[in-house]
Amino acid sequence: MGEPIQIEKRSRSAGIDAARVIAAAGVVFTHWLTAWDAQSLKQASRFAVPFFIAAAVLFSVNQCFSGRSLSRMIGVRAWRILLPYITWSAVYFFAAYIVSGWILGGVRPRFSLSDAIDGFGGHLWFLPFIFLVGSVVVVLARLAAKSAAMSAAFALGACFVAGLTMRAFPASTNNLDRWPYELPIALVMFALAVAMQRRWIAIPKNTALAVGLLALASMLVLWTLNFEPFPDRRGCQLAGLALLLAGVAMPSQRIPAWLSALGRLGFGVYITHSLLVMALHRVIGSFGQLSLTSGLLLYPLVLVGAFALTALCYKLPIVRLMMPAQSNQPGPARARARRDSRQLRVHTKPTRSRVRVIDHQKATPAPQGVENAAPAADKVARLQS
Repeated sequence: MGEPIQIEKRSRSAGIDAARVIAAAGVVFTHWLTAWDAQSLKQASRFAVPFFIAAAVLFSVNQCFSGRSLSRMIGVRAWRILLPYITWSAVYFFAAYIVSGWILGGVRPRFSLSDAIDGFGGHLWFLPFIFLVGSVVVVLARLAAKSAAMSAAFALGACFVAGLTMRAFPASTNNLDRWPYELPIALVMFALAVAMQRRWIAIPKNTALAVGLLALASMLVLWTLNFEPFPDRRGCQLAGLALLLAGVAMPSQRIPAWLSALGRLGFGVYITHSLLVMALHRVIGSFGQLSLTSGLLLYPLVLVGAFALTALCYKLPIVRLMMPAQSNQPGPARARARRDSRQLRVHTKPTRSRVRVIDHQKATPAPQGVENAAPAADKVARLQS
């Protein structure tokens, strides 16, 4: 009988995967509603982009403290972020400006610098932003990992710069000033991630703590809706940070495997959902304006369609090369890892159950000599007879 196979059913960051589903739903919600009376309601979903920014910074700092190569980390980010940004910018330019604008609408494409940075899709500005921020973060984190004193200096410096940036950019009205407006959340997350790596701050795996952080995120969103005039959304930025920390605190065994799998599609949903939203707006617009009530009723179907479209993009042979990798490896490295895994797989004849869960705490070695107890008892019984 061969050794039993142990299977890891959940992602190592299943809590963050689950939080990523919520953030992806928020992004779709923001871009789906277009009615004039939905402007204030759309504020409720502005936590999504800060969540993705904070998650990118957290993973970057963790990788730096784990000793990964600096050049490799920057190369991975270029593959995962810049390649989808360039390819999908071309897709959205063709769909929005050529097909929808010029061919169907009769309007020659005209665009500005803001449109180009935005990737012509209304949301891709986020990708070059996190690439530049992530590249700076890995350099600073590598320096901070050298000593506790440097970690403290960089963490405090990041908080100081975050305060200056918030004072200089109190609001965001277009894509060009979104970068400095969202920068403070990246700086604050950098300071928190360094402190967590140094064990100055500990976030235990605790369900009650995770639920409390989710409640805090919800209260911050409600505070933004009631007290922050558009386009201010500092409360939603803190809500995105609280959502990420809730994912960190949530024990992985509390997250269903299907929810964790959906979460790994979250970054892809951010990139691809606008294509579906643009097509639906075009079709519905031919019958009339999409009202707030109709938008809210159709939103669950649009959200399901966005995840289905993303899953399909990862299946198609050519399109999946344009998608961000679902792991920390770039596309080619991930493909090589799968190929090597298939080559090293050992096929043995199954006997009873080949796959079972092993509890190492209950598996205790048998006392010495126990395995010979039964034959010895039989021998004594024969002698006595």
